[in-house]
Amino acid sequence: MPTIARVVLALCLLPVIAFCAFGFLASYEPPGFVPIRIAYAVIGLAAFVGAGFLAFRRPTPSSS
Repeated sequence: MPTIARVVLALCLLPVIAFCAFGFLASYEPPGFVPIRIAYAVIGLAAFVGAGFLAFRRPTPSSS
């Protein structure tokens, strides 16, 4: 995958990370919504790891 495509995809994950971070913090207002907190945390962390993997992974040499 070209480097610019990986960076663009990583940048597309930033709003997902921000949404999940805000949702995780906002879910502390109503008590007793633990599954929603867990869902925000899992999705946010997955997006964060995915963006880091896309942005900082070294490109593999192509076989062609």
